[in-house]
Amino acid sequence: MLDYAIKYFQKCLQLNPSNQACYIHLGNVFYNKGLLDKAIELYKKCLITNITTQNKEQLYYNLSIAFHDKGNIKQMFKIYLQQIGLRKENANFYNNIGNYYLQQKDIIQAINQYKLCLKLKPAHQICKQNIEIAKAKRKQFPRI
Repeated sequence: MLDYAIKYFQKCLQLNPSNQACYIHLGNVFYNKGLLDKAIELYKKCLITNITTQNKEQLYYNLSIAFHDKGNIKQMFKIYLQQIGLRKENANFYNNIGNYYLQQKDIIQAINQYKLCLKLKPAHQICKQNIEIAKAKRKQFPRI
């Protein structure tokens, strides 16, 4: 099934090389096959098209997940920062950056990002849990 999808979206790009959706969908198919480098390559190619903001948000999300799954946390973080540049009012971006800082053991920065997330979306349950985890770690390891 995925091989058919690859052929379909490759044909789509041959017919219309600026079709953003084809890049994203083909990248997603490669991602689902576990071919992360191929997926990342297609997502990056899509970035050089005249991409809409909505597609760019989806593309950055896909890129950040692919980099995370590859273990390239620094590149994932760079993508998170680019997401913030698109739409500063998206609380999820700040939650994700908080998670990054928590992984890096920068507890204070993590808490600050979680606070920004909750300022934008006070009912964000996952962020509420994350900030409590970060505060507990801060008490447990006050020098971190």
